[in-house]
Amino acid sequence: MGNLKQKSILTDNYQLEMKQKLNSLFYQQFIKQFKDSVIIEKQAVIKLKNQNEIHNKSFGDIVLIKIEPSFNIQFKQINNTFNKCSNLVYLRLNLFNLCNTNSDAINLFNSFNKCKSITHFELNFQNPNHFSGCVNDSGTLKLAETLCSLQNIQFLNLAITQFTLGTTVSCLGKAISKLKQLKNLVLDFGLHPHDDLVIEINQSKEHKQGFISCFKEISKCSQLKTIQLCLDYINPFKKIRNIIYKCIKLTYFQYVSYESCMHQSKFF
Repeated sequence: MGNLKQKSILTDNYQLEMKQKLNSLFYQQFIKQFKDSVIIEKQAVIKLKNQNEIHNKSFGDIVLIKIEPSFNIQFKQINNTFNKCSNLVYLRLNLFNLCNTNSDAINLFNSFNKCKSITHFELNFQNPNHFSGCVNDSGTLKLAETLCSLQNIQFLNLAITQFTLGTTVSCLGKAISKLKQLKNLVLDFGLHPHDDLVIEINQSKEHKQGFISCFKEISKCSQLKTIQLCLDYINPFKKIRNIIYKCIKLTYFQYVSYESCMHQSKFF
């Protein structure tokens, strides 16, 4: 009986220890599981600069993070991680159907401001079910503000849940135009959630003008070589295409028309 009690106590202690680990910071969840500087767990990948002993490592040694939708997102933990990843160069966050409020998005985008070294940035915060909430104007405006601080970006891939104001997408275009090292751009605006409403209340002109203004700004990117683009039927594709062709160094352009059967970005 004594042995059984001891085993039970050991089991309880082990379960408590595991629970404490799961509640720790995002980085601490994984740091002891690294092998050869890479971990793949629940569709999350983190990579360090080299393969030295892991106990000497810090957040500053993280250079790559990838997260896919099957990972259990804890926004506060992720934000704490990004606030410390000053040497991060590759970031891919596929938050499809996971980032459904402006507050989550704004806090997340604020945390990116510390990641000044990023050269490869991919972000998907689309949500096919707009009734469950989605990131709209204020969240996207915060993203635009954040992009202005990430001046080393060379590859940018954004899959965005559409918003109602043309001025918002215009601001996003201005932010992208300030990325002086940008060479490859992928933009997926998905399906406009309120397209009938936009037409009904006669806002379609403002909406279209916002997209035209956005791409006029993007065409100023002097190093931009490739563009991949997905738009729905509301947007003035022909005018946008003519603007894109004015990019000085453009060598490749791909356009994908949004289809009602599309649930996820074709670029993610």
